[in-house]
Amino acid sequence: MYVKNVSGAQIDKGKVVRITGSTGDNALITLADWTDDNNSANTLGFVNDNIPNDNFGYVTTNGTLVGINTSGMTAGDLLYLSSSGDFTNVIPPAPYHEVRLGQVLRVQQNNGSAYVSVINGFELQELHDVDITSPVNGDLLVYRSGSYGQWVNETG
Repeated sequence: MYVKNVSGAQIDKGKVVRITGSTGDNALITLADWTDDNNSANTLGFVNDNIPNDNFGYVTTNGTLVGINTSGMTAGDLLYLSSSGDFTNVIPPAPYHEVRLGQVLRVQQNNGSAYVSVINGFELQELHDVDITSPVNGDLLVYRSGSYGQWVNETG
């Protein structure tokens, strides 16, 4: 995907980015981060080559990316979003947001590769059959049958 870097600094090859807007038909990007939904829900993919600030370049959203550092990992490891546009092979602990980025193909420091396929995790209240209203500590999730059938929160 052809994108424009508006992060304020160069984004290096292999960094994970998210969409922040658009200019014409091109997405504007900055680094993705696992800290919250604003920085992770719109994760796009991996930068193909260094993109200087205020310049255009390409992001791999699906397919094989070659030339990234996968040392210390194992072929077949799943990749997840980490902090500051980085990736890890460790499932992020709560409260960090889990965004699966793909899978390690080749393990190597300079010529590692990965199959890229971004899958964003969901928070409970984003599921279509869950209706959480003003949650408080100690609430329980209870299923209520009816014309729609939903999971709702109730005070325990």
